[in-house]
Amino acid sequence: GFYNAQMTVTIQADDSISGINKFVYSYENASGVSKKNAEIINKALASAEIDYSNGGKTAVAQFKIPKNVLDINSQFRGNIRFVAYDKSENDTERKDNKTIVVDNIAPNGTVTLNKPVTSVNGTDYYTGDIIATIKINEANFYPEDVVAKVNGKQVKAEGWTQNGDNWTGRVVISGDGHYNLTVEYMDKSKNKMNSYKSANLTIDSKKPTISVSGIRDSSANKDKKIGFTVIAKDENLNISKLKVKLQATYRAANGQFKVKNIDVGKGKTENNGKTYIYKVDNLEDDAIYNLKCEATDYSENAIDKFEITDSKKSNAKELSFSVNRKGSTFLIDDSTKKIVDSYYVQKVGEDIKIIEINTDPLNSYKVELNKKELTEGKDYVVNKELKKGQWCRYEYVVKSSLMEDEGEYSVIVTSVDKTKTTAYSDIKD
Repeated sequence: GFYNAQMTVTIQADDSISGINKFVYSYENASGVSKKNAEIINKALASAEIDYSNGGKTAVAQFKIPKNVLDINSQFRGNIRFVAYDKSENDTERKDNKTIVVDNIAPNGTVTLNKPVTSVNGTDYYTGDIIATIKINEANFYPEDVVAKVNGKQVKAEGWTQNGDNWTGRVVISGDGHYNLTVEYMDKSKNKMNSYKSANLTIDSKKPTISVSGIRDSSANKDKKIGFTVIAKDENLNISKLKVKLQATYRAANGQFKVKNIDVGKGKTENNGKTYIYKVDNLEDDAIYNLKCEATDYSENAIDKFEITDSKKSNAKELSFSVNRKGSTFLIDDSTKKIVDSYYVQKVGEDIKIIEINTDPLNSYKVELNKKELTEGKDYVVNKELKKGQWCRYEYVVKSSLMEDEGEYSVIVTSVDKTKTTAYSDIKD
């Protein structure tokens, strides 16, 4: 029997010969109960506390459990017994095997979650299981009375361990999704623990996806409008950590190669923030472009690889392409760049390399040193990369031995492509 206030016990005894003389009662703690429980052993009731009838042959008395008004140290969990004595000191004991619990102390409980990856706008984000540790301080605890619900559906709190009146269990939430956790507990004496309600919880173990469309990798482009679209998707996309980095390598008027960042503008959200789209309508400048993308969700799942849909290429870390509406684009390698930038050098220690990129294969080309045409194979070699559907790349390697004498040197590449467009590297600076 469970009670949350003082309970009254009524005892009665009958003796047909000499009559009832006295009562001695006990309420004894069960073994192993909390130290918060009070007990009384062999307490005699005064005659004034006994109600006699039938000429003293019947006696009725009452006592309360616990004796004092309930406080933090006067709970009870145990059994009741009493002894009735007649006037000849004959006695009979009666023990009630029913366990009595008197408890008006509200359980004290806490729920602690494992640390989330991030907490944003009232939502805690995880990449794996959410583990809720439930701790309840209660002298008369029954695990089955803990009501834990995930998204309104009851789940079982398991793994309960005991240390005195302190009980510890847990609820594990697994699988990607959005969750809310509530925990309530009321002991069998109807004392309630303060209920617990979690923040919004999200498990997200998947990385975002990024796709680029509208442009092919390693392509040379000379259409009137050249652009592309970047789409990032994730159930919990962190837009503030999206990075779309577009760089252009171009030749400045002073002859130096420079790299500049291209502003791709602001994107737009779709699908309730689960999709973010950058759209670049047109790239006006002739240059070699390099695109890199990064996306992160609120669970800190990050990705720096993407799908290039037009090239049927996945897990790409970068996309490179050229815009050369005016014909070929020319580049030089790092060692040649140092010589060009310095202009005055003591010697040309490495071969001169000029790289030409065109949308189409070249029909012809020639290399001149100080206006004298050089012989391919003897004075220079050409490394070619000609791939169907991609740009055509020609690397002209001019031997450094041709520039051993002191003086000023000018290397010019002239080419004619498939469309009969003539390109001059000196006109292109």
